[in-house]
Amino acid sequence: MTQRHWLDITEYVCIGGSLLGTAIAAATQQVVYAATPLTFTLGVNVLNRQRLYQLNRQHQDSAIAQVYQNLEPIHEQFSQLDIQTQERIDHLKDINAQQYKATINKIHQLIEPLNQQLIQLDTRSQEQLEQFNTANQQQHTEIIAHIYQLIHPLHLHLSQLDEKTQQRDRQTQAQLDQLHALQHLQAEGILAYINPLIDTLNQELIRLDSQTQQQFAEFSAANQQQHDGIITQVQEHLEPLKTQLDTLTPQVTSQGLQLGQLKDAIAKWYDYLEPLNQQVSHLETNSQQVNSQRHQQIEQLKETIVQLQTTIYKLQDIKDKNQLLSPPKNAPETPEPSSLSLAMLRHELDAGLQGVGKNIHQIGNSLQDLWTGLTTLETRTESGLITQKWHCVQTLTAHSGKVNTVAISPQGEVFASGSDDQTLRLWQLKTGQEMGILAKNFAWFNGVKSIAFSPDGKLLAFGNDDYTIKVWALETGKEIYTLMGHSSSVKSIVFSRDGQRLISGSDDRTIKLWNLEIGKEIPLSIQPSDWLGRVNAVAISPNGQIIASGSDDKTIKVWDLTTGQLIMTLSGHKAAVKSVVFSPDGKMIASGSSDQRIKLWYLGTGKEMSTLSGNFGSVNSLAMSRDGKVLVSGSSDETVQLWQLSTGKIIDILKGHNGAVYSVAISPDRKTVVSGSSDKTIRIWQC
Repeated sequence: MTQRHWLDITEYVCIGGSLLGTAIAAATQQVVYAATPLTFTLGVNVLNRQRLYQLNRQHQDSAIAQVYQNLEPIHEQFSQLDIQTQERIDHLKDINAQQYKATINKIHQLIEPLNQQLIQLDTRSQEQLEQFNTANQQQHTEIIAHIYQLIHPLHLHLSQLDEKTQQRDRQTQAQLDQLHALQHLQAEGILAYINPLIDTLNQELIRLDSQTQQQFAEFSAANQQQHDGIITQVQEHLEPLKTQLDTLTPQVTSQGLQLGQLKDAIAKWYDYLEPLNQQVSHLETNSQQVNSQRHQQIEQLKETIVQLQTTIYKLQDIKDKNQLLSPPKNAPETPEPSSLSLAMLRHELDAGLQGVGKNIHQIGNSLQDLWTGLTTLETRTESGLITQKWHCVQTLTAHSGKVNTVAISPQGEVFASGSDDQTLRLWQLKTGQEMGILAKNFAWFNGVKSIAFSPDGKLLAFGNDDYTIKVWALETGKEIYTLMGHSSSVKSIVFSRDGQRLISGSDDRTIKLWNLEIGKEIPLSIQPSDWLGRVNAVAISPNGQIIASGSDDKTIKVWDLTTGQLIMTLSGHKAAVKSVVFSPDGKMIASGSSDQRIKLWYLGTGKEMSTLSGNFGSVNSLAMSRDGKVLVSGSSDETVQLWQLSTGKIIDILKGHNGAVYSVAISPDRKTVVSGSSDKTIRIWQC
């Protein structure tokens, strides 16, 4: 048992004395009996605490010394391990150096025979080349000698042939002397044939000149009448405006008419004047085109008459100077038979008369077209389509970002627009009045890239930059599904004809098929490796069995929707395909590309039918009318163009946007076109 230190015992004694002194002090009322033992107790306690502190320090020093003693062998082991490791590294370096030298020696041993073989091969090649040159020279000499042997008999044969030809020339000259009389008779017969034709031509020219003068007089009178009618219309429209202005003037001075009302009145004047200005411009353009065409046709007629006169003069020369009987001095020794010259002149005469008749017919047709054009300012094409002038009736500026997509409902009453400002808006098609913001994406850089109405017009789907597709019910204005599965922006979406499925194309190079009854993806065996670029557009055939897609790899791919198998690849564009659309009968596909071209493809054979050229920028969007007669295109050249598919000609070019046109849509009745642009505006066009 450990013995206690005397300070511990003393401290206990002092504590006991303190307790006893406290009791005595309480009994005797003398504080000294309690204070004295307490003072001794405090002193002993301080000494004891110092002793304990020193004792703890000694224990700590002992423990540290013990730890150092225990660590010393470990330190020595680490030092030895470091020395051994360095020795092993040096040993490995020596081994690697020896192996490297041995490998180099082996490589030299392997290369040396190859070098010797190359030297031998070079020497052998030089020898073979010299032998080939020598043999080639000998063969060349032999070939020349052989050719001379072949040519020499031919030269002799040609000499004999030349002698026979000279004999034949003498015989031919004798025969020509015998044909002179017959040629005289032929020349007189041709002139007898020409003279009535010339008289008929002169009469036809006189009649044409009279008819042209009369039709030009009628054209001028009709033109003047039409101008007078337009001026009368202007005056009739200006008269009520003048009256309205006279009515507004005292209101401005007395009641302080607001500036907005005055702007509305001025806008009404422009609305009245715009169609009249368009009519005048159309009439002037039509007149200039007709006059230019008439001038070209008359010039062609003059050239044809000059050629005809030249032919007649040649025939007159034949008759008067007996040119066929006396060939020129510089003529070849064997002249052409005179019958050939007469036949050529006869052919020229017939061609000239046919040219005159053709030009007269063209001038008559163009005059008839001009007269028809004066009766109406509308032009009917071969298909009967009326190509009236289109004009912008509304410019909508609610979006604050690029308008990427627009779509008109199947019923033609409303349309939707999506923008980089993260909003999807609904509009009245007839009035252009905004119905409200259907959806707002709150994430940064989450623009709306594509829109599609369901066939019954009850659902609206739109693809976004956040890789999702949202489906909304228009009747309730609530979101039904958020479809997730793409890994990049959804650039194009389209409903199936039954409205139960949705097809989407994305920048992730995939096409996905969605079941809208459950809001889930339907597995489709179309893999990303099938494309070399992003999928910019998808379209579905009217029978709902075929998908067409356009991508950055410059091709249109046609897929079987049921199996997901590739049916065909349509190649011909020189840049990325931005838009694809099926014709209503499903037999044709139209595609627009960054190569500024629109191509039409026959789906039965996969062959290109035609190329429509007229855009001066990337064709970003296409829309086809419900009857398949009109194709609308939106381009980076800031224009919207309307095409007649039966002829491939431009119906009208709509200008007004100040930025690239990224989306277009045409109404079911084919009377309204909506376009969205990078200038942040939507324009509504009507005819």
